[in-house]
Amino acid sequence: MTNISQILQSLNKINKIKGSMVITTEGIIISSEINIDVDKDRLSAFCSDIGLSITNSLNKIESKPFLRYIINSDQWKLCFINIGKSYLIVISEVGIDITTLNVELYRTADLLKKTGRLE
Repeated sequence: MTNISQILQSLNKINKIKGSMVITTEGIIISSEINIDVDKDRLSAFCSDIGLSITNSLNKIESKPFLRYIINSDQWKLCFINIGKSYLIVISEVGIDITTLNVELYRTADLLKKTGRLE
């Protein structure tokens, strides 16, 4: 059986993806394969806070939970994928092909859900 770390390592082999992690919605790191110099604990707290803000805002307008959210900066793209009680977080270069990124995000999220370890 493939474990979470192996799934993230496979994702990170995609050109222009710099790292990935799975965190709980509370910001606890489940698995991290971040390959750039970044404070993983701060990143997970930041992502948890944003995920909570998005979720609360969507609840106020009686919308369904978010599935995916991408933040663009001058340095990278930061992608959030809601996988239930956890988030898949992916950092990529700004110039990554968005179609490739989307395919890989959804493929990886599906593989992570199939592990049964994130329930």
